Amino acid sequence: MKTIKYIKLLLCVTVLPLLLASCANFLDVNPKAEVLDKDLFETDEGVEDALYGVYTTYRSNEIYGKYISILYPEAMSLNFSAKGGGGLDYLAHADFENASARSLCNATWKKSYQAIGYVNNIIQNLEAISPTKFRYYNLYKGEALGLRAMLHFDLLRLFAVDYNANDREAWNKAIPYVTRYSYDITPFYTVGEVYNKVIKDLKDAEVCLEEDRQLVQAERTNIGSSFTDCRVIHMNLYAVQALLARVYWMKQDMDSAAIYAKKVIDSQKFPLMTSSDFVQFERGVLNMKETIFGLYAPTYASNCYSIFGKTGSTDMLTLNPDYENWYSDTQGPTPEGSDLRLSAWFGSTLEVSPACVKMINSMFDSGSTDSQYSGDSYLGVSLIRVPEMYYIMAEALLEKDPQQATAYFDKVIESRGMVKFADRVEGGITADDIYIERRKEFYGEGQQWFNMKRLKKDIQISESNVLDGRLDKNYKMLIPNDEDLRDNYE
Repeated sequence: MKTIKYIKLLLCVTVLPLLLASCANFLDVNPKAEVLDKDLFETDEGVEDALYGVYTTYRSNEIYGKYISILYPEAMSLNFSAKGGGGLDYLAHADFENASARSLCNATWKKSYQAIGYVNNIIQNLEAISPTKFRYYNLYKGEALGLRAMLHFDLLRLFAVDYNANDREAWNKAIPYVTRYSYDITPFYTVGEVYNKVIKDLKDAEVCLEEDRQLVQAERTNIGSSFTDCRVIHMNLYAVQALLARVYWMKQDMDSAAIYAKKVIDSQKFPLMTSSDFVQFERGVLNMKETIFGLYAPTYASNCYSIFGKTGSTDMLTLNPDYENWYSDTQGPTPEGSDLRLSAWFGSTLEVSPACVKMINSMFDSGSTDSQYSGDSYLGVSLIRVPEMYYIMAEALLEKDPQQATAYFDKVIESRGMVKFADRVEGGITADDIYIERRKEFYGEGQQWFNMKRLKKDIQISESNVLDGRLDKNYKMLIPNDEDLRDNYE
């Protein structure tokens, strides 16, 4: 099993901070250390070690190991209630000025730009040598470009206003897009400029990762230990195309989004699950059919258990009381239709009932937090899955070709055990149908808040407390205070 060069990953996480140290001051979104030990980039193994180190940093709690993938967006979308108090509760109420909330935001900002610095060091070293030096030079560079684009994009979605925001002053000062590992201070760019840079990096990565057409297999296992095995735990070609679809979707350029979503679907590398897959659903792992890209992250599994399955945690999230109705009310006529996600993704743990068990692997059912995984997949976080591509296609075709939009949508609906919309409604699906299904499909996966932000949905804290979704400040986490001082130093 590719467990996956785990010793190598641990080595990288120890060595890289020494090689690629960054300044603690928030003003330094670029690391200010010397680029030490170019010997690391003298061999294939050295470059792979550096990339594994980046993946390890990306799975840290402050980035995709907990905060960006679960805590922030799930609490802020009110899919769950934050019960541990502290900064998370304030974030859930869009009280971004609160000191505890700012502390969480600061941690993600700092760790993310540190990780981007590591990626830039790899890219710069690769660009300084001949592409013929390494057998997988293009894969190395493509993965790094894709990783840089992805994290900048998620920082943009968290810390900046939406592409179609009303607040143009905020739109004109989004985030830094850092592309060099250097002493230079990177300026803030506009939201539009950051989108352009994200798209450029992803398109460049797409060219580099062309070999993945052969390397990515439709039937995947966790067997193998080479760099080219199980490419879904790497930033692969189809992950880049799926991210381009997501970026254009967030920007509401649906024609462009559809181009890339269709590429992923038409590759036939990522089949949708079947009803039998839901009956035998393995929780808390990368889905070997539907995951386009995910991070191998054993700590993510224990984090999910702590968040969703234990009481008393400061990170604890409890189910929205309406969750069951969301699934049962939209499954179509019964007994013909039954949303298989409801029984597969929700249940009980030793301490919490009902609980969202979707991301809690069965090895934690005994209550142990130090269990060892021995299944056929990888413990970790799925950062993008193929159902999203079908939803994007449905939304893009909603007005142009309602019948074809419904056909794409029904692919996911039928795979989840429900009655197809083509068999229960006349005139095709609606935008509300897509919105509801997105929420159900990605429950617990950190996607709902971004869709709410994109559509300027009101945030209903309670019956008497509703935040106006048209106010951009309600969908913008605050950049660290020290970062706001950058203008004084330029």
